[in-house]
Amino acid sequence: MPEGDFFSFRTFLSNTIIKTSLAAGVTLLLLGNLFWRLLCEGWIIIFSMHEMIAAIERKVISAEDKADFSEFIFKQLQASEQNAEQRHGEMLATLRALRSAPQPVERLPQR
Repeated sequence: MPEGDFFSFRTFLSNTIIKTSLAAGVTLLLLGNLFWRLLCEGWIIIFSMHEMIAAIERKVISAEDKADFSEFIFKQLQASEQNAEQRHGEMLATLRALRSAPQPVERLPQR
């Protein structure tokens, strides 16, 4: 195509522009949809990761609470055992004191 054909209007420039813009439009449409889909899937992945991390955090916190609760119960049981041993010792001392002390013999009333 010689340059003179454009200036003499033997070859139309609009056909070339239309064909080029049509190809560019189809390419842009396909790439735009692909980009939009990737963007939306990225957001879905980000939010699903947040949900998974939040679920893991809830499990960890509940496990820590259970560990704290079991530690609390263990300490309570230890304290209860110590109190029981102390009371047991006090009761034994009282019984020994009662046995060693002279006790008057009571006579039952006769009928």
